[in-house]
Amino acid sequence: VGLDDERFAEHVARRAVDEGWSVRRIEEAVKARRGAPTAPAAIRELRPPALFELEQRLAEQLGAKVEIQYRNDRGRMVIHYGSVAELERLYRRLLG
Repeated sequence: VGLDDERFAEHVARRAVDEGWSVRRIEEAVKARRGAPTAPAAIRELRPPALFELEQRLAEQLGAKVEIQYRNDRGRMVIHYGSVAELERLYRRLLG
């Protein structure tokens, strides 16, 4: 993926395999890490790189796929789960 940080490269590779990332998503992760724009501003609004990092940390802490959708300084967070049991686990993790 063209990263000097081997640990981060391995992290991106694991997430890409586990979550079925597209090549575009992997490129976005690498560019976000470098602080480079991920797409022309005229096409879409850029997510601040900090949001990508936060998305990764949340996913690691929760043990579930997390998506942060961002637009006009607002957004939503989507937490994916695969079963009712996993939803209950996430509920307990979030609310104690």
